[in-house]
Amino acid sequence: MEKIETLHAGNFRIIQDTEKFRFGIDAVLLADFASAKLSPKTSHVVDLCTGNGIVPLLMTAKLLERRELHAQAQGETPPKKPQETALQSVRFTGVEIQHDAVDMARRSVALNNLQNSIEIIECDIKCVFSVLQKNCADVVTVNPPYMPFAHGKKCPSTDLAIARHEMLCNLEDVVVAAAGLLNSNGLFYMIHRPERLAEIMESLVRNRLEPKRLRFIHPYADAAPTMVLIEAKKCAAHGLVVEKPLVVYSGKKIYSPEMEQIYGRAEPKCE
Repeated sequence: MEKIETLHAGNFRIIQDTEKFRFGIDAVLLADFASAKLSPKTSHVVDLCTGNGIVPLLMTAKLLERRELHAQAQGETPPKKPQETALQSVRFTGVEIQHDAVDMARRSVALNNLQNSIEIIECDIKCVFSVLQKNCADVVTVNPPYMPFAHGKKCPSTDLAIARHEMLCNLEDVVVAAAGLLNSNGLFYMIHRPERLAEIMESLVRNRLEPKRLRFIHPYADAAPTMVLIEAKKCAAHGLVVEKPLVVYSGKKIYSPEMEQIYGRAEPKCE
């Protein structure tokens, strides 16, 4: 069953299907992590495995918020329709293989009048260079399937299984696509599982993506990390920074102050 939900971020709306894959905290964290490094020179962002388009929507909202705050600080009047003016310099492309997810993502983009800023492409990332040119992106983001194909029990829903297991693409496919899409010194952002970090690092370096930042995500301060945010830079020199851990909960079902700041504005509220 489809629902239209309103995001606190930008008051954008997103179409989700309660019986299929819905975005989670990992997409919110990825969008926040990548948005922090968007520069005025950023012109093209590609989101691989985009699903229902949540990462481009959240990054767009954060970019709009940043520009509106800048305008206010300069004593300027923010535009009445900021998505028509403030985003003219940045283009987002979401790449997704599942037709139903592509359809929902495109309708969400239209629902928010963001067709001039966000394009959703239906494509297998292994064939992405048939629709996008190499070296076309300043930034590539991805929230990929975490689990190897043979690992764990498969979800009975094919849509969910594809989103969670490496059924249609694997880690190397994702990294190869990202490396090819990025221009020189372009930035790659990914969220994944810590237990696959060695494999991830090996793949990144093999494809000339130098790991630059890591941030581990812990459910509680005294718990082991369950996710890791990764930044890599194409053709860059060595130099890796491990940032302070991000703790999701300060108590039972109570978000930490940082998560309130990040996720509180992106948590959906049903219409």
